Amino acid sequence: MIPDAAHREQFLSIVEAALRAVDPAEAVRAHLRVEGDRLRIGDRDYALSDVDRIVVVGGGKACAPMAAALSEALGDRITAGVVTVKRGHTGAGFRAARFGAASLPLSSMPPASTGRIDIVEAAHPVPDAAGVAGVARMLDLLAGLTRRDLVIVLLSGGGSALLPALADGLRLEDLQETTDLLLACGATITEINAVRKHCSRLAGGQLARLASPARVATLLLSDVVGSPLDAIASGPTAPDPTTFSEALAVLTRYALLERVPAAVRVRIERGCSGDLAETPKPGDPLFDRVHHVIVGDNARAARAACAQARQQGWNPLYLGSRWEGEAREVGRVVAGLGGSLAWGELDLPLPACLVLGGETTVTLRGKGTGGRNQELALAAALALDRAPRPANAGVAVVSVATDGNDGPTEAAGALATAETVARTRQLGLDPWAALAANDSLPLWSALADLLLTGPTGTNVNDLILLFAWSAADTPLEPNRQRHASSRGDVPARRLRGRGRRGTRSPKTGAGTLPAGLIFTDLDGTLLDHDTCNFAPAVLSLAAAQEAGVPVILCSSKTRSEMLAWQERLRLHGPFISENGGAVFHAGDGPRRTHFPDRVDEVPAKVFGTPYPVLRRAFEALRSGFGLRVRGFGDMEATEIRELTGLAPDDAERAHRRDFDEPFVWLAEPEEEQLEAVRRWLSAQRLQVLRGGRFWHLVGGNDKGGAVRWVLDAWAESYGRRLPSLGVGDSENDLTMLHAVDRGVLVERPGGGHLAGAHPEIVRVSGIGPEGWARAVEEWLRDIGA
Repeated sequence: MIPDAAHREQFLSIVEAALRAVDPAEAVRAHLRVEGDRLRIGDRDYALSDVDRIVVVGGGKACAPMAAALSEALGDRITAGVVTVKRGHTGAGFRAARFGAASLPLSSMPPASTGRIDIVEAAHPVPDAAGVAGVARMLDLLAGLTRRDLVIVLLSGGGSALLPALADGLRLEDLQETTDLLLACGATITEINAVRKHCSRLAGGQLARLASPARVATLLLSDVVGSPLDAIASGPTAPDPTTFSEALAVLTRYALLERVPAAVRVRIERGCSGDLAETPKPGDPLFDRVHHVIVGDNARAARAACAQARQQGWNPLYLGSRWEGEAREVGRVVAGLGGSLAWGELDLPLPACLVLGGETTVTLRGKGTGGRNQELALAAALALDRAPRPANAGVAVVSVATDGNDGPTEAAGALATAETVARTRQLGLDPWAALAANDSLPLWSALADLLLTGPTGTNVNDLILLFAWSAADTPLEPNRQRHASSRGDVPARRLRGRGRRGTRSPKTGAGTLPAGLIFTDLDGTLLDHDTCNFAPAVLSLAAAQEAGVPVILCSSKTRSEMLAWQERLRLHGPFISENGGAVFHAGDGPRRTHFPDRVDEVPAKVFGTPYPVLRRAFEALRSGFGLRVRGFGDMEATEIRELTGLAPDDAERAHRRDFDEPFVWLAEPEEEQLEAVRRWLSAQRLQVLRGGRFWHLVGGNDKGGAVRWVLDAWAESYGRRLPSLGVGDSENDLTMLHAVDRGVLVERPGGGHLAGAHPEIVRVSGIGPEGWARAVEEWLRDIGA
């Protein structure tokens, strides 16, 4: 059964969700923060007053957006920087994925703005002179550093080839020829890197040696299975466990010792005899001043794919990110899993989606054009063609290179189905011959089943998505699916039969006594901080509704934003907008008489200060205190969209404020100045609150006051006080969490909870919606709902 247009749209939305989950710029932002004089990278603080120079170096396919995020955070504090990226990978991200032919034009993104960090484009996977020149500039920056300097190293997949620091006695041609031979022989990336490290001046911890005695902080976007520090970009700042002897063993194992250039062979042999110094090893005190932070990896992308698949109505299962081996062999295994799913032999009901991560290899046997993902998909198609399956079942495989370039091609991968082989024969093509010649790209192009993304700006290995469904499984409408991938609408059929109870209506009108009340923040809590995805919380949300427990949104979002989210989440009760600025009646809940005010004719209870008053105060902060701030009232909706990543309609809604002015610091004030601002605002009965992404200027309202009012109103309506849960992630959620019976903090992006929160607030594991689901399930169980 060939996947129809709706299926194909779903496949693409799942790919896009995975890629956006490992956006390099967002990954860096999640692990780096500048607050006054303090620079925090991962779990380590640096006093900027103790740093004379900040130098940035690195390389990899994802380094342009990583550098952009770093430049955004540090600006002119950066002394100088150079990073190398693959040609065509200087953009800040990608637009959309699609299936098509190789001749389709690929959309491009504008170059990332990287300030004082220069971007050098070079060749990958075989290094070139531009890469050598870029490394030379880095070596100049690393010369003469002191203990008061800080080197920030950006690394991502592709860094091994993009940082060609030629060891003494080697020419670029020697490294190019050796790389070609290693890539063609089927060696693993770890084996290839063992050789490259011992032909380099930077790899295998040697960059850290050159930077010494400066401190080194390395941010890594991992493209290596298991994310070992020594393997990502050949580990230029990590201890190297490999030796010259191991490099020699790799060349011997693949019969390359007599085929590599003589200079390479002589260097490896001299190293084995002790004539050359080894790379720095584990335990070397050199690494006491080196700090590593992995900002993203394949597992994060895979889990995002699972979450999006679940939201689209599939039953997903993540099978880990350690899939390696010959691409055609792995393709056959994946096809076997697809057959097992179609026949109901696995404990995963249809429609099902398996997600696998890793990186396969290809042993070149022919001179065709393709890549490991296209070859894996072709092998899977051939295996599916030969295997019997139920007549009403469909199976599809989408294999994806997350950087957008599968091998030396402009395709990211391909879509294979059980009907692929039959379709190729109708076109007069021979899929077996294509596989034998490693010539998969022309075949997939003829079928218009190439996966095309253009350079994605990220690189975290490959993903394999395996889908199985029956004729009875109807996908969401195609015109809704891509919207759902970015905004997270709840698909109604996904909730069918998934709740724990079916005896109560999900709606709790005035005549129904709720079992309890859940108050929740949105961004960073019920919604993923970066993508607004809430798929991990869908089942728990449905369980709360079916148990007769209203979910009450309590956010800094505007009234119009909240109404849109009420619809997406299928909620019918009151909601609290703009940090407790107002409680709005939305159908169910306390009696309408509890809402004496009107905002654009919507019944409400208003606590906040009108927005025009806030704007006048905001202007006074600039003119009277000299604060460098920019608020939503200073921006057009397009700028808000760029700043937040919101869809156009949501950015317009965010622009229409009633009781809250979100703002960003263009230059953060000293603590003394901020305290003076707070005292002045207090005299005006105003305050500033810190949220997960923005600061907020508001009146005397907060989330806690609005929550207490709702609890009181509900108690008056029903004659008793209801059990209550509050879930949040940020400083402006604390008053809400103190107002309820059980307040819970979920983990923030990158892991860890809000610091300094009171001990009576519960902390659960799980970032954003994953933690939300855990908090809700535990509370529902505890109250017996």
